Amino acid sequence: MMINLKRLMETINTSAAIGATENGGLYRLTLSKEDTEMRATFVQWLETADLQVTVDDFGNIYGRREGTKPDLSP
Repeated sequence: MMINLKRLMETINTSAAIGATENGGLYRLTLSKEDTEMRATFVQWLETADLQVTVDDFGNIYGRREGTKPDLSP
């Protein structure tokens, strides 16, 4: 298995652009529009990877792919 460097850099650059500051920093406070945008982007990435997306009561986002033996624990 090899890392797709182009895709990895696109992911990093997309993430870094959401909430980017003029001096090269990142400003993405919880519940801000930048946080909401990043969360939506992350969910989109998970869905594109055909993962089942769930969000818990604390706002943690999970992506899960069913295994070949679904009766086993994750």
